[in-house]
Amino acid sequence: MPVVALFLILLFASVLPEVEDPFPDKIGLSFVFGGAGLGGVMAGVFFAAATPQKRERAMAMGNLAGFALAATYYLIALFIQVI
Repeated sequence: MPVVALFLILLFASVLPEVEDPFPDKIGLSFVFGGAGLGGVMAGVFFAAATPQKRERAMAMGNLAGFALAATYYLIALFIQVI
């Protein structure tokens, strides 16, 4: 039985694609604007069934929230690097 489990693990490891690290090695201003875009897209997905006006407002707030979170992350990383 352990041989079968090992075989299945090796089979899955050889079939599944490799995944890159989702966190960048370097954080620049493009990370901040990418975060804003991600916030807008996520809000659009969450409010897909809403009326167009509510969805547009949610996407605008999602852009703002994504920008704020990414900018905060960027500033914390900058502060840690400087210290």
